[in-house]
Amino acid sequence: MGSVLPPVWKVNTPHEDIRAKRLEDVRFAANLAEVAAGTAPSIYGDAAEFFSKTYPTKALKSLLENVGARLSGDDVQSIWRLETFMGGGKTHALIALYHLVKQGSISVKEFPHLKLPANRRVISLVGTHSDPSAMTMWGEVAYKLGPQAYNSMKSYDENRFTPGVEKLKNILADQPTLILLDEIAHYLEKAAAVSYADTTLARQSVVFLRELLDAASQLPHCVVVLTLTSTQEAYGERTQQVLDALQEMQQITKRTATVEILTTEEELHGVVKRRLFTKWDDKVATQVADELRQLYQKVEAIPDPFRSAAYHERIVAGYPFHPELIDILAKRVGSIPQFNRTRGMLRLLARVVRAVWNKQRDDSGIILPCDVDLADGDIRAELTKGLELHEFDAAIAADIANDGASAKSQLIDQPYVEKGLPPVGTELSNAIYLNTLIAGQKAGIDLGRLFVDTLLPGRQMGWYERALATMVEEFWFLHYTGGLYFFYKEPTLAKIIQDEVGKVNPNEVRGSIYKRSQVLYERGNYFRAFVWPEDPQVISDDENLKLILLDYRTDSIDPSSKEPPKRAVEIWENSARGPRSYKNTIFPVVDDKTRIDRMNKVAREYLAIRNIIDSPRAYGSLSEEQRRKLIQKQKQSELDFSISIADTYRFVFVPRNGSLTPIELQPRDIGNVEVDSRQKIVYEKLKTHHPPKIVLSLDPEYVLSSAWPKGKGEVSTSTLLEHFYQWTNLPIPENVNVIKQTILDGIEKKDWVYYYGRPFLAKQPKPAVVIAPDAILYTIDEAFKLKLCTKTGDPIIEGPSAPLPQPPPPDGEYLEATDVASNAVQKLEQGIMNKKLTRFSRMQLEVEGRKAERAIGAMLPMLNEAGGDIRVQFGLKNLPGIVQKDAAIQLDASQD
Repeated sequence: MGSVLPPVWKVNTPHEDIRAKRLEDVRFAANLAEVAAGTAPSIYGDAAEFFSKTYPTKALKSLLENVGARLSGDDVQSIWRLETFMGGGKTHALIALYHLVKQGSISVKEFPHLKLPANRRVISLVGTHSDPSAMTMWGEVAYKLGPQAYNSMKSYDENRFTPGVEKLKNILADQPTLILLDEIAHYLEKAAAVSYADTTLARQSVVFLRELLDAASQLPHCVVVLTLTSTQEAYGERTQQVLDALQEMQQITKRTATVEILTTEEELHGVVKRRLFTKWDDKVATQVADELRQLYQKVEAIPDPFRSAAYHERIVAGYPFHPELIDILAKRVGSIPQFNRTRGMLRLLARVVRAVWNKQRDDSGIILPCDVDLADGDIRAELTKGLELHEFDAAIAADIANDGASAKSQLIDQPYVEKGLPPVGTELSNAIYLNTLIAGQKAGIDLGRLFVDTLLPGRQMGWYERALATMVEEFWFLHYTGGLYFFYKEPTLAKIIQDEVGKVNPNEVRGSIYKRSQVLYERGNYFRAFVWPEDPQVISDDENLKLILLDYRTDSIDPSSKEPPKRAVEIWENSARGPRSYKNTIFPVVDDKTRIDRMNKVAREYLAIRNIIDSPRAYGSLSEEQRRKLIQKQKQSELDFSISIADTYRFVFVPRNGSLTPIELQPRDIGNVEVDSRQKIVYEKLKTHHPPKIVLSLDPEYVLSSAWPKGKGEVSTSTLLEHFYQWTNLPIPENVNVIKQTILDGIEKKDWVYYYGRPFLAKQPKPAVVIAPDAILYTIDEAFKLKLCTKTGDPIIEGPSAPLPQPPPPDGEYLEATDVASNAVQKLEQGIMNKKLTRFSRMQLEVEGRKAERAIGAMLPMLNEAGGDIRVQFGLKNLPGIVQKDAAIQLDASQD
């Protein structure tokens, strides 16, 4: 993906230690004791390198100038107290003072050029490196001043009582002296464990510090610079003695010391940039700021301050870092006590810089909050273990990043990354997590700031909007409340559902698929549906169309082969009576084996949601908002469940030319599963697929060539209709009227002669076609032989016609009665009794008149006494008040 901004890694140069293979060896924790002992890494121990990588803040330059002036004898404040938030650069300032006094000047041009007395000296005391049980604070100060000074203090040190102001003035007055005191709180904590009289050495140490500050203030060439940490910041849980000692020490320094704020918010960008980069491109910085301002003006959700000229200047000043990243670390993450505001920020950003340079993405125009990539193990450790925030481990592993690249963000990334686009899901999650890290304030980020933290020119907002919508629905620990996105240790509704999914019994899943399949496939009048039939014999052998849904556990198919399963062929070929006659009515529906897992997954989620709602305990533990969302999810899960079944059962096998061939239902064929039955969908597919299996019309010539019995000159209309249900080379007429219309068309085209009581020929009044054994179609040649028409199919004009032989009755006795309904029934009953008949094989009933339905009713008692298979066909001819056109009613029944 192209970018309108130069890649940040191409136009800026990090320090060598940032790009080193072992970044973990880079030291961001400044240590004054190591500098004084000569054991510090060069970045702190070498004065030239130290100042080249130190940003000259206004306060630091002022501190250096004032201390230098005091050592030279100017009337300047003698006591300086550096009390900032933890990690505010206090120790760094002490090291700068140490190098200034040791070197006598600073060679870096941004720093002031000072001339110090030749006999100057500097001593340091670092609480973390001192041992109060071996030597008191005053003993250590004297020892570092030299043997003569310590000899005068030795008895005070050994007896652990303070020397007083005058004694201290005596050992400090001979040379300009800078005393640096760091980590005093640590020293006092250790001293509190050393007993002295009825108190502790901590109390005596506070007394000594008061005496030292008094002595320094009275000496014209002496300066004391010390650091104190807020008691609530680092020692809120220490002993009361330490707290009391610290409080007294703070009161002393408030009266005697000048407090210096070392780094302002605006200068923090420069501090970070100077420490991490050797070179940066100011021209590109302006270009990036211009492009971002234009982008922010186009995105309505982004707050106005980000579009201002002032923020444009901040982008220029902070480049190659986006000021939003520095602000988040300083103000939000920096509020967490375990995060060192300078040292921790530098260490984290060093890892971020290295990750960006290693990836070398062309769309990385500036380092954004989303580039704090939690997929990087070192960065992840900084923001979890380093902050003692282990409660987010599960959230990160599930939703953001893990070493197996299976977190939900990483799965969202895949289709984007494959197209050369940014890892959208991970970028959003990185930014949201970073804004989650805050103490004492509301966690999270709104949509506008989230766009600031992720968008660059060339990145489409729609990518991030779509991914974010998915994340809110599917992530386990990502919450969206009050317009803010944030991660939380407690699971979301998605996680609650997922936990319930794991409890669903596999048999319950299978049962739910079976029941839902019955609902989907048995609804409708297009087919008789059979769901997962185990025995082919339960499937009747008749002219009804049959939809056979096979069991996905035993009868799946691979989409690449599309061969019918063995059970489908078995059902198609066999019935309870033996070989199946009506093979053209069998339509097996088979699942795609590659989609079974998804169907099972959707079924599990559907059941899990239902189980939560049905459980008073589980449902009662949810918030009102979660309940509302759960009800919405229940509706959606029901729809998804139906769709997944329809999508899985995507192959319909169609009888064609002696075999079963598949038709694949496409996603567009699924239809509205809430409204349309699967029967209707399959039926319509059979009508529209080429060649269609279900037809709305037939060509008489096609019927003669394909459906007519070979070598025969005649066929009954009922037999002809049965051929369409039996012969697999034929389509299936949508209804009996298709056959009737085809018969009428064939009469007019002189393809055949229709005979029912008399012949019906072309150019004569159209008959009401009857589908019955005694309604016969004759070829023109056969009709001519029987003298039903001329050789050309026209009516015979001269001479009486020979009587037409009646068609042979079906096997068994044949009874016929024509009369009003009651009389006709009586005649049939009498004939049945006379011939001692016990079973019907076929019945034909033709009725006319307004009260024809009574004739139908009169026949029903006889059906109750009939045995075997019965096919009753009623031809209703224009019955006023009942139907407006000819219609056929068919009834299949079986009586033992």
